[in-house]
Amino acid sequence: LHRRRHSFPTRRSSDLLQHPVSTSAAAAFHEMAATMLALESVGLPAIVFWPGNEAGMGATSKAIRMSRGRFPLRTVRNLPPARFLRLLTQAACLVGNSSVGIRECSYLGVPVVNIGDRQIHRERAMNVLDTDLFIPEINSAIRWQVAHGQYPPSSLYGAGDGGTRMAQAIQDFLGERYGNRVNRRIGDQPRRGHLVSQEDDRLRRGGRGAHGQDPGVSA
Repeated sequence: LHRRRHSFPTRRSSDLLQHPVSTSAAAAFHEMAATMLALESVGLPAIVFWPGNEAGMGATSKAIRMSRGRFPLRTVRNLPPARFLRLLTQAACLVGNSSVGIRECSYLGVPVVNIGDRQIHRERAMNVLDTDLFIPEINSAIRWQVAHGQYPPSSLYGAGDGGTRMAQAIQDFLGERYGNRVNRRIGDQPRRGHLVSQEDDRLRRGGRGAHGQDPGVSA
């Protein structure tokens, strides 16, 4: 049952993962409708993810429902993480405005058509082709990416060491800005120094607490 429920066409289908943009939620219906029309004109089957619980989700869902019957599409609400990543690698192209196209798909080498400015100012790998919300432009970008096929994997967002690299970048930035005041390496425990309260100081010297009780004795 699990296999049948999550059995999808491979390679000759596109995945659509498009969020309503919270700052322009009133345009959510028209944005999704335009993307659906572009997918329809390409002629590939599509696997479409329902939006999450966010502003504009109702209008986005309405545009998806109105596209049913016009071209082959399947809708998906949730998938286990491993199955979701496998679905990405099996797609001819990922279309939409999700950060998945910018991050995960760069490492997986999946062709991506990124629509609009939701991911503006984020670094892109070679697998991402940006378009405006213009049906002919989206159509051309999808056709280009499908014809191109798989990209080489990119480690732009890390290869399992992303957290360490980000922490090091923050430390380097703070070091450049504040000089010798930032001199501890990543992983070192911060020293308390003189930042010890008077109450803690009494307890460390073996004295009594503020209420005349021995350290460690509850009231």
